[in-house]
Amino acid sequence: MELVTVIIPAYNAEWFVETAIETVAQQSYPNIEIIFVDDHSTDNTVLTAKEKLQRDFTGPWQVIQHEHNKGVSAARNAGLHAAKGAWIQFLDVDDFLAPSKIEYQMKVAESAPEDVAVIYSAWQRAYVEDGELAPFGPVIEPDVVDKPPVILMMNNYSIHLCCQIMRRAAVEKIGGFDETLSLWETRNLRVRLAQSGARFKCAPSREPLYFYRLFQGQTRIDGETARYKAIPMSMIWIKEVQKAVQNQRIGTLPLSPKERSELHDDLFFHARPLHRHDRKAFLQYLEIMRTLIPRDSVPRSPRLLSLLSQAMGYENAEALVTLMRKPKRKIRSMLAGGGA
Repeated sequence: MELVTVIIPAYNAEWFVETAIETVAQQSYPNIEIIFVDDHSTDNTVLTAKEKLQRDFTGPWQVIQHEHNKGVSAARNAGLHAAKGAWIQFLDVDDFLAPSKIEYQMKVAESAPEDVAVIYSAWQRAYVEDGELAPFGPVIEPDVVDKPPVILMMNNYSIHLCCQIMRRAAVEKIGGFDETLSLWETRNLRVRLAQSGARFKCAPSREPLYFYRLFQGQTRIDGETARYKAIPMSMIWIKEVQKAVQNQRIGTLPLSPKERSELHDDLFFHARPLHRHDRKAFLQYLEIMRTLIPRDSVPRSPRLLSLLSQAMGYENAEALVTLMRKPKRKIRSMLAGGGA
């Protein structure tokens, strides 16, 4: 029975540490080591982790402490360098694994050919309410097997890092995570794995085996108050897409008509926030996008934007829609303030 290494990176995460370790301690697979990597926390993350591991985890473990903050990619790489397992389970400190997750996927791994580097299963988003998981939204199990690498950058084909196990030798072969990336580093890793010839295999499951934690009242992608800032999210994403397609036009890729349409939609989806937040970045994004799809391409939705884009071009249509949106925001603001 092969050893599986669970790598948990953390930064100022003392409130989540015990639950993260517990979700590993409860795994039905018996041969697991935990490598907890603290990225120079200033709270009680390390103390909490050590106490929990000593008290409740019976397998081998170690805590690695960075002398200064290096970022999550460096933390994951540090865990990877210290790992002894043939297979790696990455776990973000605020998320959850189903108790059977590793055992279920390792049964598939036992008979997987050497070129299979990623085994993934269904996952789902969830809130935590009164200490209990409250699943939210659809169960996600995209089909990325034997598809071109760019599929791994697409919104509807998201394989979350933690819903999979990865063959350590394959990840080490490509150099682990790109530590220069602050966003999309996990999709970048999967794209590079695919480009290296590594294969992906789905271990289909009736229930989600991993849960990605959402936080009530938190906007995921937008301006300064959001969890992720719109400008770097969009700009880094399209540059990663450009690398994934190796500067080819989208129309030349071996994608199905549906997949090609969805990638087309994703390109416009990531363009729109830039128009609201930074027109210069928006224009830079458009220049890259036009190397991937025809310059006269227009979004399919929303319907009004699509129709206006056909009449006056996408850039002008987006500007007009923005002007039309301002009075609506003003009215909503007045109504919310009681007419003040």
